[in-house]
Amino acid sequence: MENEFEEKFDALLRDFTQLRLGDWSEEEQEKMEKMMMYEYISKSMPNLASQWNGEYSQALLKRYTELLLGDWSEEMQAKVAKWIKYTYISKLKPNLLRHWNAKYPQAKQEVVNLIREIKALNDQVVANRNKS
Repeated sequence: MENEFEEKFDALLRDFTQLRLGDWSEEEQEKMEKMMMYEYISKSMPNLASQWNGEYSQALLKRYTELLLGDWSEEMQAKVAKWIKYTYISKLKPNLLRHWNAKYPQAKQEVVNLIREIKALNDQVVANRNKS
């Protein structure tokens, strides 16, 4: 089931890249995904992003994930990356996302569950910081 979700999510990223650039290639999609990640992180944590001089890197995602969730494991980084990409697309191409959600309701539910998990983990991190 996870592999099926990955395929559908990748199709969403391909469609987004093609709509934004008018063309698609794996290289262009990779660039688009890095740009999405950096823009999202730079808007939510500008001080953190500025330390990376306008460049996305895995280290930036790792640090962002750690600050957001208190856990920077590869699994959590992958979840945060999906959440960022989905959120980014929802703001720039809501019609594309509505179409994808309608076409793949089970994949949409997986994203909803992912968002809930990230929110719950972040709420715990915030609560623990407030106790300190």
